[in-house]
Amino acid sequence: GNKWFKLKYHIGEAEQQNKKTIATFGGAYSNHIVAAAFACKNAGFTSIGIIRGEKPNIFSPTLIAAQQYGMQLHFVSREDFKNKELLKQHFDTNYYWINEGGFSYNGMLGASEILQTVDTTSYTHIIAACGTGTMLSGLINAALPHQKIIGISALKGHAGLEKDIQ
Repeated sequence: GNKWFKLKYHIGEAEQQNKKTIATFGGAYSNHIVAAAFACKNAGFTSIGIIRGEKPNIFSPTLIAAQQYGMQLHFVSREDFKNKELLKQHFDTNYYWINEGGFSYNGMLGASEILQTVDTTSYTHIIAACGTGTMLSGLINAALPHQKIIGISALKGHAGLEKDIQ
C-alpha cells in the first residue's frame, strides 16, 4: 500500500542520522501506526507510537499489531495530541520524529513514486481517499500534465486539508 512509500525516506533519513528510535503519531485505528511499527522492526529501529485518546480497555486490531511489531504505545488526551511539539518535549531528544500519516516533504517525496509502479499514462483522472494529504500531494507532484488528481477526505472536519496539501 501507500504507507511504505510515505515512510521509506523517513527510514532512510533516520539511518543517515544514526537514530535508534523512531516516534510517530496516530489514532487507535491508524494504518500509519501499524505500518510504522512494521517498517521500524524490519529496519532495526525501536518504535514509539503517540496515540490520540485515552488508553482503551480493549485494544484495536491496529494497536495489537503495532505492539506485536514492538512499538511502545503512549496514550495522550485528544487535547494534548493537538500540540505535538509540546508532546515531543516529554521524550528523548534523540528520537527521529515522523508526523501523523507521514505528513512531510519526505512523505510526499515517497508518495510521488506511487505512480511509477503502474502505467497510468492513459488515465486522465486519478481519484484517491486521503487523510493527512501526504499521499495526495505526492500524486499531484508526480501526475502527468494531462492528469487531474482528485482527493476525497476520509477524515471528518479536516477543513485545512487543501492548505496542508499545498
